[in-house]
Amino acid sequence: MPNLRDIRKRIEASISISKITMTMEKIATVRMTRMMQRMESAKAYNTMLLDMAEDFFLSLLGEDISLELSSISRRKNIKTAGVVFIASNQGLCAGFNVALNHELERLEERLRESKVKLRYYSAGKKAIQYLERRQLPIEYSLDNLTDRFTYPQIVELGHRLMQDLNLGKIDDLYLVYTHYVASATYRVVAEHLSPWEEFLKKIKEKKSAKARPILCHPNSAELMDALLPELIINRIYKALLESMVCEQIARRLAMKQATDAAEDKIEELRIMYHTLRQAKITKEVNEMMGTVLALQRD
Repeated sequence: MPNLRDIRKRIEASISISKITMTMEKIATVRMTRMMQRMESAKAYNTMLLDMAEDFFLSLLGEDISLELSSISRRKNIKTAGVVFIASNQGLCAGFNVALNHELERLEERLRESKVKLRYYSAGKKAIQYLERRQLPIEYSLDNLTDRFTYPQIVELGHRLMQDLNLGKIDDLYLVYTHYVASATYRVVAEHLSPWEEFLKKIKEKKSAKARPILCHPNSAELMDALLPELIINRIYKALLESMVCEQIARRLAMKQATDAAEDKIEELRIMYHTLRQAKITKEVNEMMGTVLALQRD
């Protein structure tokens, strides 16, 4: 049975742990708020870009121009797919990365059933560590990805993806990340990163709408080749922002649970401490009373 000194040490250690986890919870809250502000700010650009792309495609279709899509939408036989895998840069966020790993494995199983080979592009140290642990080759990685990452970092990844697409190294793109739903809700998703056919189908449904005339210079094909990479880069950027918000949500909840567990342990140890201390005092009093009674009998 532990003595009073051992219990005191355990109480002090638990108090130190609760202070650390409480501080980390506050840091995660601040970072989450900052990333949510960035995510909201990026929505305006994302909406503008998508509206511009929709107007552009609608104008071309209205003029009955033969669209020269990028190499993504022209390929029918998908032999190799690129997977952009986004995980956290740090740990201590409960099962956040485990859920991402499982989702990636499910995507791999679906694609391999179709005999599609995979090439991996990673963002975040935990994504790199997971792929390296499985001895999977990484085509491109963003390892130094903090909550202050910049748009040019994502542009480099986007250009590498487009380069591999144009060279025929990959025929399709998928994105595995954590999608932000609400203030404390998120879910892991594996999305098709090149849904141009669905996008064009949506535009064709609006073909009857009056489109603003757009003068293309030098031609529509070159403009499209410039616009589609921007859509990919912007989609990855949005996914990274969402993923980092979700990471901080997961870390905040994990640290809160750790703090609560530490406080419960402190209370349990204090009860144990006072129980033992009271038992020790009672024993000493009984010994003193026994001594007094013995002296009185003498």
